[in-house]
Amino acid sequence: MTIIGFGFLHPTEFEANSSVRKSSDQVDVAYLAYEAYESMACKIFLNICSEIRKKWPTVHRICVHHRLGNVAVKEKSIIVAASAPHRAETLDAVKFAIDEIKKKVPIWKKEVYVDKTSKWKAN
Repeated sequence: MTIIGFGFLHPTEFEANSSVRKSSDQVDVAYLAYEAYESMACKIFLNICSEIRKKWPTVHRICVHHRLGNVAVKEKSIIVAASAPHRAETLDAVKFAIDEIKKKVPIWKKEVYVDKTSKWKAN
């Protein structure tokens, strides 16, 4: 689900992303299965972007992309990017966004293991 797309127009940009790890709790992961309450998630993503603009007015562009469905090991599950004239604002804004997404956005993940067992995990 992509909320806001962009092209960077400013000299400083920063992106954070998260890949599916190969193992969790000493068990080999085959993939993660993500589900979301999509309409609510979109509203919360937009609210987080609005909060970023209030806290860091120099941030010009924000992009949030979170995958749903099955995401294989080493593939990206989330990307958050921002641009601003100075890197400090982008680093702070992206960290804030990731923290807020983990706390507030109704996205759930299930780890599916190589042995075909699975377990729902907290974000």
